[in-house]
Amino acid sequence: MLGILCGILIFFSQYDNTVTTNSFEWILYSHNGYDNCLLYDQRLFCRDHDLSSNNISSCTQGTTWYFSTLKDSSITTDDLLKWRIPFETIERYADYLDNNSANSFICNCTHNRIGATCQYLLSVNLSTIAELSKDQLRDPIVREVILHTCLVDMMKCNTGLLCLEWRQVCDGIVQRDNGADEIECHAFELQNCASDDFQCRNSMCIPNEFLFDGKIDCMDSSDEQEVDRIQKIFGSCPTTTIWECEERLCRKDEFSCGDGQCIHWSNLIHHQYSCKNTRDLAYQCELQEFPTVANGICRQNGLSGLPPLQNSTSCSLGLRYLLVGSQRKVSWNHIINYCPDFIQYPEQSVLSPVLKMFYNKSRIVSFYAGQNFGLPLLKRTPDLICLNGTFICNGTLITSTNGTCWSFERYLSFADLPFFPFSYLFCQMVKNQLQNSLSREYSQPLIIKSQSFICNQFVYPIAIRRINDGYIDCLFGEDEQHDQYNIALPYRYRCSDLSVTQYVSYQQLGNGIEECADGSDELSNAFNWHYFRCDFGEEYPCWVFRSAYIDNTDRVNNMRLPFHRYCDSIRDTRDGHDEKNCSQWVCPQDMYQCRTTGQCINKDDFCDGDFDCDNGEDELNCSITKTRWILENQCNNTREHFCITQHFLINQTLHRPCIDYWKVSDGQLDCMGGRDERNFFVCPDHQILGDRFLCDNATKCLSHTVICNGIIDCYDQTDELICFWTRHKCYIYTFACYNNKTCTADRCTYKTNCPNNENLFWCPNPYESSYRISKVRRRSNYLLFCENVELSNTIYLNFNQL
Repeated sequence: MLGILCGILIFFSQYDNTVTTNSFEWILYSHNGYDNCLLYDQRLFCRDHDLSSNNISSCTQGTTWYFSTLKDSSITTDDLLKWRIPFETIERYADYLDNNSANSFICNCTHNRIGATCQYLLSVNLSTIAELSKDQLRDPIVREVILHTCLVDMMKCNTGLLCLEWRQVCDGIVQRDNGADEIECHAFELQNCASDDFQCRNSMCIPNEFLFDGKIDCMDSSDEQEVDRIQKIFGSCPTTTIWECEERLCRKDEFSCGDGQCIHWSNLIHHQYSCKNTRDLAYQCELQEFPTVANGICRQNGLSGLPPLQNSTSCSLGLRYLLVGSQRKVSWNHIINYCPDFIQYPEQSVLSPVLKMFYNKSRIVSFYAGQNFGLPLLKRTPDLICLNGTFICNGTLITSTNGTCWSFERYLSFADLPFFPFSYLFCQMVKNQLQNSLSREYSQPLIIKSQSFICNQFVYPIAIRRINDGYIDCLFGEDEQHDQYNIALPYRYRCSDLSVTQYVSYQQLGNGIEECADGSDELSNAFNWHYFRCDFGEEYPCWVFRSAYIDNTDRVNNMRLPFHRYCDSIRDTRDGHDEKNCSQWVCPQDMYQCRTTGQCINKDDFCDGDFDCDNGEDELNCSITKTRWILENQCNNTREHFCITQHFLINQTLHRPCIDYWKVSDGQLDCMGGRDERNFFVCPDHQILGDRFLCDNATKCLSHTVICNGIIDCYDQTDELICFWTRHKCYIYTFACYNNKTCTADRCTYKTNCPNNENLFWCPNPYESSYRISKVRRRSNYLLFCENVELSNTIYLNFNQL
């Protein structure tokens, strides 16, 4: 069923024997019909026979070495790889070494040339293949060309003329009306790996030893924890060519951009975060004001992709011109003359073979009835989205004569579903229709093995290993929190709320997303998984995760916070018990112990603007900085913190904007926005308040960026009332200074300060990405902690002996 990938992913070109980036005759990854290949970075770069080039047979730009000379000089095939000798030449040399075959030669190129006869000249600033490919991929026009990746058997899809990319086969999204791209994929789904192997989510098998080692081995990355350090390599996929990108498979809830970039599937509906190469917009580029060129790809620069509108009778072409804002009057008249009441655009199905989009002609015509052609079309999205046509459902090819349509607003609501739903929705629609509206063409039996699970009202089976694994595989989530399958498979973490049966996979722990209903996969009353990262294979967290197969011990579900994480000023448990009752705690010798709370903080953290001791005693007696709001000078910095209270707003003469430091973190809200309880109050996301703004009876936590921006975000309006002066003429989204003259758009960037620095009064530490993140000591000084306790015990024993 599967063909071999042959397409254009990255290229080298020859122009007057010079490698450039504007024409191509080399491709990355090819089938056996190609030769003259270079092996670089574990990938083959091969020359395309079908493209013209100079046929240079002599070694005029390099040094000729015969195989016999190479053998006498003990030159190995590995040496030739380092010399960038074409791969098929190296194979011939290997055959000569092994079988004493024909004595051919290599052409050893200088550092700035490549090719079998050194016929390609690399430019001075691009001396390596990696630099050349990276330079090419920076160009949007080149990225348009690289989208033409497809299977050799040319299995075409019905969602436009784009041929299938290899990642789209067996991805759960039917691209062909006959389901050819998903046929027999259930057999792959239901296969089991050997007992000493780990089964990736895409059913691939890898040795257990490769699991949780900080290196991606599963093509879908499911063998590693979902942490930023491991995942960030994929951020460069749109502009670089590395094997991690080219071998990457996207998850079931993602869409493949064809270059290793994956976006959440819902972007196919709302396009909020499109592929860098705009593959998700194929044949509907005008939705984002890009013209669609003839092959369905978006032209990201200019309008040259659209064919001439003059002398054309194409209805949709007029709409496309209107959507990109070009020749509005001409295109408006074109729509009046050539379009039906409902205009199908794109002209073919999109996303699914049975999904079609329509624009209401009357809406468009009436919008420009007043000849206001200087304005862009107010609503650029379709009016109706319809399901209709022929599709395969549960092994049977079905034609629906009575489809169903939704408004675009209803269509947007489908983005909340966990993965691409339109195959299911079509089959469910035809199931509910009368039999006389259906035409059955052929039937294909479906084999279901015993070790499988069938989602409600959907015949296709999923493997039993997917039950209660934290990933939604049934459209309505019935595979999760499933009490009937209370199975104890390895690599599962049981959520803390025992009233429900819910598990997540180890890979999801600490990934920043609360998969457990109670959020315990991120922060529980026992542990903070966000700081338990398997970044490198030799680290302790990796060993804990691997212990399920090392010695069949479930250490993950029995994890408890180590002693050296207590009283370190970092809240590591949901109820915060690790930072309470610390008065008897023994701090390491190089740290300061807060007088009131007993917490241990770095001595270097004094007077840095952060409340490291929960009551902020480390910010008392600090020298006054130039970036301080002049109003803060009213406070006695030996025992008070700045605090705008309701009393101060009522009478600024009688009351001062100050609070005694011992009232901070006492559980009582004294300051507007909860500034005094920044280290105590917990927001609905289970994280402490920090630099956020608390309002609406302590039910809402807002980003500091929305404070005093002219827009009321709290029902009690405190996010604007806290700036108690008049805004006057400042625009919304700007900060109005107290002098009623200055407006600043970037309140906390220090670029445009108010005369008295009042714009800086609620700004986070500019050197930290999140609240007090630099104070988190992941690599704990455990040995120093133990040595300190041992020293204290020694002193205690000596004292008792006196």
